[in-house]
Amino acid sequence: MQKLPLKDKIAISEHDAASIMQKMLCGEKKSPDDLGYHASSRTGARVAVNIDTLVQSTDMPQCMTLRQAARKSMVSCASDFAAKGQNPKIAAVSVNMPYGTTRADVTDIARGFADAASEYGIRIVAGDTNAGKEFVFSVCMTSAHPATVTAASAATVSAVKSSPLKVHIPRRGGARMGDKIFVTGPFGYTALGLDALLHDGSISKRSAVVRKAITYVLMPSIRMEFGIKGSRYFTSAMDSSDGLASTLNEMARQSMHDFKLHTMPTTEELITYARRNCKSIERMVFEGGEEYEIVFTTPADKAFNIQKIAKRLRVPLIEIGEVGEKAGREETCAVTYQRDGLGDCTIIKDSGWDHFNSARVRHV
Repeated sequence: MQKLPLKDKIAISEHDAASIMQKMLCGEKKSPDDLGYHASSRTGARVAVNIDTLVQSTDMPQCMTLRQAARKSMVSCASDFAAKGQNPKIAAVSVNMPYGTTRADVTDIARGFADAASEYGIRIVAGDTNAGKEFVFSVCMTSAHPATVTAASAATVSAVKSSPLKVHIPRRGGARMGDKIFVTGPFGYTALGLDALLHDGSISKRSAVVRKAITYVLMPSIRMEFGIKGSRYFTSAMDSSDGLASTLNEMARQSMHDFKLHTMPTTEELITYARRNCKSIERMVFEGGEEYEIVFTTPADKAFNIQKIAKRLRVPLIEIGEVGEKAGREETCAVTYQRDGLGDCTIIKDSGWDHFNSARVRHV
């Protein structure tokens, strides 16, 4: 997605760096996913865990307050739980602060963490501070499984082992041919909002759509309740923070299926804005990132159940396509877009943001 430019590039891509770490620490066969899981052989308890980092030089526009940045670092971490239908319960936070940080700065950071913790019912139980060249916020969250045994007797432990509670946790891969592809809201606002924040003089802040877009960047929200209630119907799911194009391509590769899109998930006001200002609505929608929406697939006969949940929770659910045929290899999986099923197909390439490469900075 669009970020603030770095002075220099790192010699390796973010994807390759993650692959090296994954192979050495998790093994060749483990596919990357949003959360890590651990099941206790003694109690039968399952724990989901995730960590996320927000860095001042690449993730914070100048007008973003420390309170907003701290809150956003919590939201970003919790978003991965929402996509898997897991409810984060506890968190640990770490903050790197530059020299000259004031008491007021620290108070604002604490308020930001507290804001998100209150919004999503998360208890912060530990933390750490350090000093360096810039602000860096790291958040680690865990979600104990409902079947967790806290003070189990030997008999209870035996019962849990012999009859474990089956809980469906959707992976990035798992989509099947004929599944419907959904997203939990419109895309494109964060791309416009960040562009407005980075180019203060060229985009009018008086426009209602621009003000709305800036709010998406500075005060994002997530679909936690929808994820918890709807995930039992997901065959695959992922949070969209790396950009819609990147998310769809990753899900297609891990599922070993083509994804065929027929609808661009955006709004008429964004389409109108893009047309009037000579912006690419396709880039705004597919390459923006940080929408924190849930992208998921579900069997066609379960779509009605999902739509009922969305309507009850007032989630603006959008069906964007369906899962196509199984591919022979991950490399051959494709994400294509054909508007309303008519005309030429456009290949949606994996164009996610790479933190390690400043050349990937894009503007709508």
